Amino acid sequence: MKRFGFVAAMSLVAGCGLFQVRVNGEVKTVGGSSESTGKGGESGDSKSDGGGSAKSGGDKKASASDKERAETLRRETKELRKEIDKLVMDDPGPLPADKLAQLDKQKKAFADAGMEAEAHYLAHLQTYYTLENAWRGEAAKSADALASALGGKAHANGEVTGKDKPQTIKFKAEEGRCYTVLLRMKNAGGDEDKMTSFDLDAGKDNSTLQRFSMRQRTTRGSGLHRSLSKSYTYGACATKTTEVTATAQIKYAGSSNALRYAVIETAKDKFPEYIALEVQPQLADSCDSDNWLAMWTNPIPGAVLYGAEAPYIPYDVGQAEEMWNTAWSAGYGEVRVKREDLSSAPPKQFKFNNKVSFKGCPKKLDNAKSADGIKVATCYDRLNKKFDPQFDAAEKARNNAVGILAEINADRRLTQLNNQYKDEEQRTCKKMEQDVGKKFDAAYNKIVDFYTATPVKSTFDRGKELKLTHDGAVEIGCIGMSQCSP
Repeated sequence: MKRFGFVAAMSLVAGCGLFQVRVNGEVKTVGGSSESTGKGGESGDSKSDGGGSAKSGGDKKASASDKERAETLRRETKELRKEIDKLVMDDPGPLPADKLAQLDKQKKAFADAGMEAEAHYLAHLQTYYTLENAWRGEAAKSADALASALGGKAHANGEVTGKDKPQTIKFKAEEGRCYTVLLRMKNAGGDEDKMTSFDLDAGKDNSTLQRFSMRQRTTRGSGLHRSLSKSYTYGACATKTTEVTATAQIKYAGSSNALRYAVIETAKDKFPEYIALEVQPQLADSCDSDNWLAMWTNPIPGAVLYGAEAPYIPYDVGQAEEMWNTAWSAGYGEVRVKREDLSSAPPKQFKFNNKVSFKGCPKKLDNAKSADGIKVATCYDRLNKKFDPQFDAAEKARNNAVGILAEINADRRLTQLNNQYKDEEQRTCKKMEQDVGKKFDAAYNKIVDFYTATPVKSTFDRGKELKLTHDGAVEIGCIGMSQCSP
């Protein structure tokens, strides 16, 4: 049964100075800085001038020369990035070795000049281009090349074909291991040739999969952003050995396209830093308290970051060029936070809210993965199958009513059905959701106790890398512009 409503809630984000407003499930940020990345000042201004050291009056000419060299290096790099990105989009062949060598030369020049942010950004970008090139080489060697780039081993690879219907990929996931699933359309084709859905399923063990994704890299600057390639990144870390089925759906013109894939395995503590930097954890479903607890107490490496007073898990991260992240709080709330306000080091003292903001359970079976999620969704499915035909008949009678009395009787019948539906929902499905809410309360108490005693420490300084790569992207992308979106 379709029911509509307006839900709004407001909360103050601790430590960020921003109000968060949730409207019909969407998080809005009110106050604070703008979400757009702006870079004011004169054309070419930067946060660092070459070596980053201040010059005395007698060295003004040298200082000006250093600044000019830094700006030239950024301009050259911006143009080189633009050229390589265009090749990624337009040319299916291997990326030119001379272009990639020049990019490496630029990275080293930034490092030598003490321009740390730009060097880190280019290092991240280099890995993206390396992965792109792995797909563009000899098909039989692609999986090993992809694994080498991520520091893992090829666990499974191949291709699936058949458009507009689910295609499956099966593999075994072992406890304590992570599996990055890299996918790519065999032929780029047109704008509508693409993968349209992807899902990982472990049946009764769904709660033991810590799912994640990573955004596609897109064109930058103002205007419409397009994906550079038809490549996709998903995966999961396993907290229990289980069989996994990946289901993908693709669409394309003609009949000869396919979806290539490679599953790259790593130990959890060796999770690829390239993926970890922009990793976006995903819950099995909104009803899975076990999955939620493990996400915080046994997280994907780098997934947990810290604000001034509390831990967060960013789940909508985006590319280096994007300043803002959307993150979960331990109490299942949501905040918008700048990259620069996140750290891999825990605060000296935590401050937690005193209750959980439980989201409720999926109402449709297609969206349910966990045992509790399936239980609640099944309840709603049964409830709707019982009442939908009655609502349809009552609405038909209302539409065909002749005369005021018939309309009044039809309206009374609809009101009666609404009341009956709500009464039965409260007795059954809502009661189940309340029981799940209690499980989230218990999980939250364990999370608070865990972080109070032994806060998670990252295997690498993701907080620093998030800031550096963003600053580097801005310095390069905004060179020569007084206002820009990098």
